[in-house]
Amino acid sequence: MPEDAPVTSAIGLRGAWADVGKQYSVVSLEMCARVARRELMVHLGVHSKVKGSGMRIGEIAAESGLSADTLRYYEQEGLLDHRHARRAANGYREYTEAAVERLAQIRQAQSAGFTLREIRDVLAMLDGGRLSPVAIRRLCQAKLTELTARIASLRAVQRYLRAKVRQLELTDG
Repeated sequence: MPEDAPVTSAIGLRGAWADVGKQYSVVSLEMCARVARRELMVHLGVHSKVKGSGMRIGEIAAESGLSADTLRYYEQEGLLDHRHARRAANGYREYTEAAVERLAQIRQAQSAGFTLREIRDVLAMLDGGRLSPVAIRRLCQAKLTELTARIASLRAVQRYLRAKVRQLELTDG
């Protein structure tokens, strides 16, 4: 795929975020495994427990490892939209299979150090077909630069605290 071709699939975006340092949390790996299992089930024609319906908030919360409140917050903040969550006739939220994949993207991006605001902006560009691999690389490079500066700052604090502890140990004894 050409470097500047837009990434239109969630898997492409997940792969781009996954390349950031190759650092995964256990939760991210579990979410990716769940998404892969769901994708395989859909491919094989195996559907959720109740055919034609989505998952209720408790089901997707258990599946994703997120709380129901977090799911509601993501919906309120625009991270999940009408393609991911709908109101059924009875007023309950029903989450789609696409929501499971979107939640995996969000979790993976968070584990790479992206804020929810940054994730929302990137997902909006992805959804609008305006996100190329070059743009993803730039975003990841900017995040890497930011994290490198933060690590340097934390190391300075660490050196200061170590020196302070040594100084206090000398005055204690």
